[in-house]
Amino acid sequence: MAADRPPLSRARVLEAALELIDEHGLDALSMRKLGAALQVEAMSLYNHVSSKEDLLTGVADLLLEMVEIPSAGGDWRVAVRQLCNAVRQVGVAHPTAFPLLVTQTRTSLESWGPVLAGFELIHHAGLTDEQAVAAVDVVSSFLVGFVLFEINALAQHQSAALHGLDLPPDKALLRRYLAARPAAANHDAAFARGIDVLIAGIEAGAIGQG
Repeated sequence: MAADRPPLSRARVLEAALELIDEHGLDALSMRKLGAALQVEAMSLYNHVSSKEDLLTGVADLLLEMVEIPSAGGDWRVAVRQLCNAVRQVGVAHPTAFPLLVTQTRTSLESWGPVLAGFELIHHAGLTDEQAVAAVDVVSSFLVGFVLFEINALAQHQSAALHGLDLPPDKALLRRYLAARPAAANHDAAFARGIDVLIAGIEAGAIGQG
């Protein structure tokens, strides 16, 4: 019954939109379908989001707000790893919505939480504000790129497909690459190695300089 439904709010609209995207994909999201999921008229949604673009931006903000920020104090390297893993967990949990982080701009103060946490943590490596910003940009690019690659690989089973290719003799380099690559990629190990390299680069001054 309508009386039993919680009142409509921007937070509830965004959460319902994320659920719809998770279940049916980004292309399936429309104001009409979202209204039906919330059991309201589509026009009612415009009291909480100004447009579909605002809705998508809000979902991107929501994903960033879901990232668990590590506690302050302790080893900054451990905290950076925790933060990176928290971003990855959100991406793997919401693979169809995660690409919105690339196409949408942050609009809520809360959505800046992961970036500001990274900025503060990397400061403990002895970097200036400008150097820490540059380092955060590099780490963020790796994070988003890796997670997008991972969810695409998981969805399409790229490794298995590549190993099944009938390669001509003149593709020796590709043959060597595939022979050295396991059929089922270990994304956990690859992600950990990538973070290790980034942290080592920050410590050595190779990341965040210039």
